Amino acid sequence: MKTLSHELQHSRFQVEVLSMKTVAARLEAWIEWNGELPPKGEWVNLAAELAVSPEALYREFGRRRA
Repeated sequence: MKTLSHELQHSRFQVEVLSMKTVAARLEAWIEWNGELPPKGEWVNLAAELAVSPEALYREFGRRRA
């Protein structure tokens, strides 16, 4: 039951994130849900999870560094 509940919460979160219009909003929501960014080698997977191109995600990281 606990696993099913967690899967439902995660699915709702994914739907909410995908309804967001900007990469910045999607990334911010993902960080709030997960606490921190994955290691650099996994950023391509993060881009796929957020349904954005890796390039768009990297540009957002660049904006945040500036």
